[in-house]
Amino acid sequence: MKPWEVLFASVLLVSPAMTQDTAALRAARLRFGQAATRAVANFRSADSIEERLRAQGSTLHPALISLRLRIESALDKAEAALGKGDLKAAGEQIKMAEGMLDKFAHKLGGD
Repeated sequence: MKPWEVLFASVLLVSPAMTQDTAALRAARLRFGQAATRAVANFRSADSIEERLRAQGSTLHPALISLRLRIESALDKAEAALGKGDLKAAGEQIKMAEGMLDKFAHKLGGD
């Protein structure tokens, strides 16, 4: 075999794995984007509720504020993991954020 034939054969062998990695990364980014979008929508609702509560001399429950911070942290960690190509860590953080978002939305009375 000529050197270029060996190179071409090795590229063909590596390509499916690279395509799968790219597809997995794309899927993880999509899932992250969906979770982040949902978080923003819920946070805006919470901000609106908080404004009304302040006008009445009240505030959001501290547990809700804490949950929001934990969601933000999980999404930040997921984004950092995606930037490093660490799909396992990103997936774990996204899953955590999604679970906390379910609780957050339930406490707000939505979703």
